[in-house]
Amino acid sequence: MALSKPFLSILLSLLIAIYFKRRSSKRADNDPNLASVEDLKGPPRSSWLAGNLPDFVYTKNVGNEDNGLIRQFGLACRMKVTFNTDALFLADPKGLQHVLNTSGYNFHKRDAAKLTHIMLGAKNILAVEGEEHARQRRMLTPSFSQSYLHEIVPEFTHTTSKLVELWNDLVATKQGAGIDIDLHMWLSRLTLDALGQGVLSYDFKALTDEPSEYVAAFRGLFVDMFSQRTNAQLAIGDLMGKLPSFISRGLLNSSLSAMNRFQEFVSISSKISSSIMVREKEAARLGQELKSKDLLSTLSRPRFWCRFNNPLTDHRSLSVRANLSENPRSRLTDEEVLSQMIAFTIAGHDTVSSMLQWVFYELSLHPEAQAKIRKEIKLIKDVKGVQVLGPSEFESMHYTMAVLKETLRFHPVAPHNVRRADRDDVIPLAYPLKTASGKEVHSIHVKKGQTVFMSQYGYNQIEDLWGRDTDKWIPERFLNEKESERSKRTIGVFAHLATFSSGVHACIGWRFALLEMQAILIGLLEHFEFAPASSKPIILRKLSSTMYASTVIRKNRLDKYKKGHHRARPEDSDIT
Repeated sequence: MALSKPFLSILLSLLIAIYFKRRSSKRADNDPNLASVEDLKGPPRSSWLAGNLPDFVYTKNVGNEDNGLIRQFGLACRMKVTFNTDALFLADPKGLQHVLNTSGYNFHKRDAAKLTHIMLGAKNILAVEGEEHARQRRMLTPSFSQSYLHEIVPEFTHTTSKLVELWNDLVATKQGAGIDIDLHMWLSRLTLDALGQGVLSYDFKALTDEPSEYVAAFRGLFVDMFSQRTNAQLAIGDLMGKLPSFISRGLLNSSLSAMNRFQEFVSISSKISSSIMVREKEAARLGQELKSKDLLSTLSRPRFWCRFNNPLTDHRSLSVRANLSENPRSRLTDEEVLSQMIAFTIAGHDTVSSMLQWVFYELSLHPEAQAKIRKEIKLIKDVKGVQVLGPSEFESMHYTMAVLKETLRFHPVAPHNVRRADRDDVIPLAYPLKTASGKEVHSIHVKKGQTVFMSQYGYNQIEDLWGRDTDKWIPERFLNEKESERSKRTIGVFAHLATFSSGVHACIGWRFALLEMQAILIGLLEHFEFAPASSKPIILRKLSSTMYASTVIRKNRLDKYKKGHHRARPEDSDIT
């Protein structure tokens, strides 16, 4: 009986897969310094459906699983992902450099990009890969240049002053005895308003008694969506990158109970962004000056804006070039601009809020660090002869920056990064490993389609790179760095930290985040002191959205600082 064409196709595909698998295995066997992922030691799976992913997602404290694997197996090992598939756990600096930097787009994040596209309904920089990602990043980069971002720092400072006034009023009601406040709530509202002014030129009114509908839609959204994922939901997330979009969308809607809320949030965000785009296009049509310095205003100005202004020489409008070119490949469409703003608001607001919460949490445990920052603030003001500190003064505040660097190292808001190999490749290692058979190897062979689970948390903990006691929060390590340590750090756009990722997919808004954190940190520490709550809660890091915390603040009669106490609900304390 003749064999059917479908059967022959399946048989041929199976034979080809077996051939390449055997060829890759032989390659690893023949090279004494090379091993396949399957040859490596690793932990037993916790679930056939989700592999070892639940160990990272459900951990009581982010980093515990990473530390355990590194202690037992080294900076690289075999792990299981969905459907019992072998994957590479990687924290080795040379290996991370190869995956993130050297290989370009060869290790893609197509699955995550597709998920983002499905959720946001448009192709922004978080939802595209390869050449399209490179094009959008090229168009957006001028909007995140240092000179441009310096102009929106006053918005951060002004918004912070509003929170200072609110906290002063709260403190006054207690006559200096102190008052409980929800730190998570306040910082989330503060960063949303700061980002609204800097990115959208829009007042979310998050710090008022009548916040916009956006605030209500966003509140607790990502905690509800991602904090209680099941093994099946983890597996579905992996499947979506391999299935047609309409099937993936159906799976997503059925697996995440808060998707209706998220779609409502996207709709509200789109409405806000669209109104701003209409405003800016009309202003450009009338030949009006670009008044707003926010990112959306500059991106929204259409091609005919060049009739009235020269954005190529006006640094405030550098990113207008994204929409000037007649070549569709050299400009962003209106849909892309709108989608960028939704993505920036989500990514920028929640992550900066989380970072700041960890900064103030650590400062509450280290009053001596607070005192050093205040001393530095006073010194810089006296030396520079200014009352309000800006970006040029920030650059001279070395201890303040060390506090931020150490917090980003110790509490990375994105502790893990997942990539999938686009082709067979060999990943070099800085630190050799021993395979399950006892062979010492200096590189690992990965097959096309194989997952690389990168531990950015683990990289940030390597003592050979960061000095002793990496399990402790010590800002001084960045003031007393050794060249022997610094030279071994191979990745990162800021301070060689993995926190903002690295290479072609490095966080495009890292400068924005740093300037916002500096402005807020300085603005609050000038007026308030922070200390642990008397209840001494246990603060845990969890893979969800943000760290929920409460704080007590008390006025200091001597220096007009107000002193605050941290108090948190442990069951809600989490971070992405």
